[in-house]
Amino acid sequence: MIINNLKGKREMESELRNRLLESPLYDFVRSNWRRWEKGIGAVDLQEEDLLLYIIWGLDLFKERDEGVCQEFSEIVYSAVRRKFTRCKFLPNPEGVSHITNLVCASVLHCCSLILSVSLTELAAYEELLRGFNKEKRRDSIDSLRDKFVCDDVLLKEWMVKYMKSEMYYTSKDDIEWAIDDQQLIRRSSNKKVTKVDLFRVIMALYKLGAFDSVDGTTLGPEKVFEAFGNMLGEDFSKYANNLSQGSENKGDVNIFARLSNAFDEYESEKEKRKASLR
Repeated sequence: MIINNLKGKREMESELRNRLLESPLYDFVRSNWRRWEKGIGAVDLQEEDLLLYIIWGLDLFKERDEGVCQEFSEIVYSAVRRKFTRCKFLPNPEGVSHITNLVCASVLHCCSLILSVSLTELAAYEELLRGFNKEKRRDSIDSLRDKFVCDDVLLKEWMVKYMKSEMYYTSKDDIEWAIDDQQLIRRSSNKKVTKVDLFRVIMALYKLGAFDSVDGTTLGPEKVFEAFGNMLGEDFSKYANNLSQGSENKGDVNIFARLSNAFDEYESEKEKRKASLR
C-alpha cells in the first residue's frame, strides 16, 4: 500500500511538472536561465527547480492571504532557505537572496502583464511593490526585470487563464509540488471563514470526541491540528496562539451560528430537490 501511494504521488508530481514544462512560463525561465544561473553561484539549482520556485510564488500571490503581498519577499526568502536546509544543504545568504529576487522579479513581471484585466490585480501589484520597497529589494528586482527576455503575449494569455482557474500547482507553506489530491484543496481566501474560525470548529469537534487515533493512543489536540494542516498543506502548529488571540474578541465569534444557518440552508435545498423529483 505504501509503495502504491508513493507511486501515485510521483505520478501526480510528474503530471503537474510536465504541464508546466509545456507552458509559456517555462519558456520564460528557459530564455533567461543562462543569465540567471551566473548569480546563483554554488547553489545546486536547475531550470526545472526554478520553475517550481516561480510557480510556488505565483500560487502564493494568487492565494493572497492577508499580509502576503506586503511581506512577499521575506516569505519567499524563508521558504527558499527552508527548502535547502531540508535537503541538508545550507547555501550562503547571497545565493538565497539572489534566488528570492529572481522569484520576486518573475512574479512581479507575470503579474504586470494582467493589470489591465482586473483592478483587484492592480491593487495587489501595488502592494507587492510597497513590500519590496520596505524590504529594500526593489532596486535589485527592477535590475533583474530590465534584462528579462520573454514572449509577453503568450505569457499573458497563460497568466489570464491561470489566475481565473482554481488550479494550484504547489503546497501552500513549502516549495513542493502539490503531489496528492489533498494538497490541491486549500482554505478559501474569501475571508468568510477565517483561519481562527476554522481552528474554533476543529477544537470544538475535538472536545466533542469526534476523532480517535488509529493506534489507540491518547489523542491530543496538537495531533488533530497537525492532521488538518497536512490535509490543507498548511502549518497549524500555532493553533493555540491563534485561538488565544481570537479569545480576546469573543463577541466576534459567530462561526457556530453561521454553521447552523448554512446547514439549515443545505437541508432546505435538499428538500426542494426531492420535491422537484416527485
